[in-house]
Amino acid sequence: MKGLDDPRGQLFKEFVRIAAETRPRFILFENVAGLVTAKGAHGDVGGILREIQSEFENLGYACRFDLLNAADFGAAQRRVRLYMIAAYKETPPHFPLPSHCRDGSQSLSPWRTLGQFLAAQRAPDAADVVRPKGRRVAELMALKPGTGLRSVGLVEANRPSGHWGYRQDCFVADLTVPSRTIRAASTPDWLRTSQADLRRLTWRECAGLQGFPTDWVFDGRSLASRFRQIGNAVQGDIGRAIGRELFAAAHSVGRGNGKSVGWPSCFSKRVRYTEMEEITNGAHRRAAREKLNGKSAEMVG
Repeated sequence: MKGLDDPRGQLFKEFVRIAAETRPRFILFENVAGLVTAKGAHGDVGGILREIQSEFENLGYACRFDLLNAADFGAAQRRVRLYMIAAYKETPPHFPLPSHCRDGSQSLSPWRTLGQFLAAQRAPDAADVVRPKGRRVAELMALKPGTGLRSVGLVEANRPSGHWGYRQDCFVADLTVPSRTIRAASTPDWLRTSQADLRRLTWRECAGLQGFPTDWVFDGRSLASRFRQIGNAVQGDIGRAIGRELFAAAHSVGRGNGKSVGWPSCFSKRVRYTEMEEITNGAHRRAAREKLNGKSAEMVG
């Protein structure tokens, strides 16, 4: 995350302004998981989230946070997001309990796979289908589902061979598990529909994975605009699950001491890990960014 230096990082203040003007009983806030470790104005890991919490608390709201995976609530998509429920002068409601898990143990249903989702969809319109061209065909066909073409790795203190990752636009989906997170970019994962055929997930399929009804009409004519609206939306299955909890709480008498609930343990673990990473690799990363910025400046000049 770019943090408060990014204009989008200031949008939460609009959220706070609206809350101050309307004073709803409950507030639901959703953001990327990286917000947990985003640095504050003084470089402190987790600082932005602490600032957001403080802003709402100053208005009289008690906050509860968690990281929830849409796949645990019936979505055929692995999408982990940070959620906050804030309650005005009362203890915030609990988040819903999962209805699904990876292997279907603990009396829960197994995750819904991408393959199961696609089997229930109608055939995509020919105009929506994108297939690879040129050398990309052979590169993608050589990949095992659930893998992708690698990006260039950044050499770090504890990763001498490079901190590599998969290119987001060149990943072949695994049909036996829920899809990866649907992004706001118009380059979703590739599907191997047969031994000799590859295509991307269509925008309609991405919308379905996000929980949109099949007849939903999106604003804007461009494909890029549709993908932005789809990828930036709150996933529907988990939205309904949280909505049911809020609906039940709204029809009950407020209770509790009106104090915020402590961060879950997974937040603390992420903060500690990021702090250790900064100690180990922070100098390498800053040097790499400065070098890259220097090359960019030379090219512009």
